[in-house]
Amino acid sequence: MGMQVYCNNRALWAPSLQVGTLFLNQIRALEPIVGLESGIENPLADMLEIEASAFATFIQRLLHLLDTTNNGPLFALAAGCTEVALVLHADITEQWPVVSDRLKSLLHKAQTVMSALPERQVR
Repeated sequence: MGMQVYCNNRALWAPSLQVGTLFLNQIRALEPIVGLESGIENPLADMLEIEASAFATFIQRLLHLLDTTNNGPLFALAAGCTEVALVLHADITEQWPVVSDRLKSLLHKAQTVMSALPERQVR
């Protein structure tokens, strides 16, 4: 069983239930740190619904937080979730956000995060 992620009745992503739940839990953990709700609702156990305007504001504030923090562990812990969120945001808005030089590597990783990983080489 998987999870479906929607915005404005349009399917954006279909992760496994485990990955979708992990993403939601990480977003929920970031909300009090960012100081905003993300705009992501979980109406059914296997469904996430994104409210575009609230999500865009959350992404802006999250990027500002990451751009201005000097807390390495915070940056590292938030990075993966932020990369996935940036992909969803870009899919909704049809554009990637403009980021500072400090966040360019984060944005670059976001642009490939949904790609399959190369197969593991067994030795």
